[in-house]
Amino acid sequence: MECEFIDGGNVKAHQHSIGAAFGQESTIGKAIAGNASKIHMVADSCGLPIHFLVTGGEVHVCKHAPTLAAE
Repeated sequence: MECEFIDGGNVKAHQHSIGAAFGQESTIGKAIAGNASKIHMVADSCGLPIHFLVTGGEVHVCKHAPTLAAE
């Protein structure tokens, strides 16, 4: 049986980096702390990354846990 770990970390973005001026879609969302992205990652028992997702900063890890665990 192999253990897998799921965690998420926030990355803050500068207000001018969100691409709104060019109409580009981005994964930078509006969180309480401001513009941010979140990296959700699955790691094996040695801490090596298996799979990751980048979402808006307001998205909780629980929302993507089933998707990450299935990978």
